[in-house]
Amino acid sequence: MSLERAHALGCSTMQIFSHNPRGWAVRPVSEDEIKRFRLLRSRFDISPVFIHSSYLINMATGDGALRRKSVELLSVELDRADALGAEYVILHTGSASGTDEGVARQ
Repeated sequence: MSLERAHALGCSTMQIFSHNPRGWAVRPVSEDEIKRFRLLRSRFDISPVFIHSSYLINMATGDGALRRKSVELLSVELDRADALGAEYVILHTGSASGTDEGVARQ
């Protein structure tokens, strides 16, 4: 319904969450949902589209398990953006939790 709402409001661009931004679980987007999104986006001439990534992603963390989960979820976000044809993904890179070590992580 995001595209319909954007159109009704007279928007020419929009930002969406592709899933609950406060949860790690992500249900797959069906091919029908992808086709409908792309069709309506074209019909309503909405461009560009931004996907705001999950608030849980923390690329700066020193916690290895959290970093792995973050990389996996960011990969999902990028794949979803590609599938939906979104031009941009917004990412808050996270926090090193008070240490300088986190900013140089790879």
